[in-house]
Amino acid sequence: MKDFLFNPLLNMESYKNLLEDINDNKSPIFTYGLIDEDLGHFVYGLNQHLNKQILLITYDETKSRRLYEDIRNLGNANVELFPKKEKLFYDIDASSFENLNQRLRAISKLLAGEKLILIASLESLLDKFIDREIYEDYTKRIDFDGKVNLDDLVNNLVIAGYERVSMVEGIGQFSIRGGIIDIFSPNNQNPYRIELFDDEVDSIRTFDVISQRSLEIINSVVIPPVKEVLILDEYREIIYDNLKGELGSHKYQDKTIEKYERYLELLQEESYISNIHMISPFIPDDYLGSLLDYLSKESLVFIDEPKRIEERDNILKEEIYLKTTDLLEAGEILSAHISLDYEYKELLPKI
Repeated sequence: MKDFLFNPLLNMESYKNLLEDINDNKSPIFTYGLIDEDLGHFVYGLNQHLNKQILLITYDETKSRRLYEDIRNLGNANVELFPKKEKLFYDIDASSFENLNQRLRAISKLLAGEKLILIASLESLLDKFIDREIYEDYTKRIDFDGKVNLDDLVNNLVIAGYERVSMVEGIGQFSIRGGIIDIFSPNNQNPYRIELFDDEVDSIRTFDVISQRSLEIINSVVIPPVKEVLILDEYREIIYDNLKGELGSHKYQDKTIEKYERYLELLQEESYISNIHMISPFIPDDYLGSLLDYLSKESLVFIDEPKRIEERDNILKEEIYLKTTDLLEAGEILSAHISLDYEYKELLPKI
């Protein structure tokens, strides 16, 4: 039924030549002559004809949202917007859970090999994530009739960023009552209830978080991390030492030192840290990666108006410098937070 939307593109000689160049693995390929209103249609057609993951990078959030809506309106449900991350440097995590869940849902789809179209602004592209292999290691699948070691599952969920509570009320939480495990992961609209008989999975259901009533019986569930950056035991001590070394430079205000000494205590106690931005600059680079690392090897990356992206990159650098300088003077951040994100030029070789 949707063929009439994208098959007419095959009547264009330039479009057919582009498909041939892509199939011949030519790179980079430059295209021009497209107006903004046609870009979504064009990318949608390539996604349908080539059956590949597509990452479309544009210069700002407004343009990325408009492209997302354009493609959605064409009838393609498998398109995701990758919104920019809200970075706040306070003791409480006041960031948007909606944005975080949207980003984590997109990552889960990429790793599952879905041939989706992902729209990202330059700003969201520059964010740092946990290394792809680590993310996959802490993505757990539970099957009906399978076995679950409860201690191992709890440990995995805590490391994957989930918070243990008495009753699940929102995404990123889990609870255990006897042999009943409730988990609300970011890749589903409703939480899961897993019932165990000894260590064997007796049933898996989704349930309504308000009424607590069961909704659907399912055979398996995949539970991904609920944070983009994880704190593992293997580098927790390195984070601690890096943060302590930064504070030991004696160039910070007393209130700044007091603020971050609380994070040293949380690291030592292996306690839950809600706002990961406070300590992520002290994680070794070997354990971090970018959104590009989560794409399949056969994926396509499109850069919308490269010159405008370069211009936006220069503006972002200036904005970040002014913001971080003010926060540094106010005692809210440390010097290491200035390089919290990647630089665009660092990511170009990956693209």
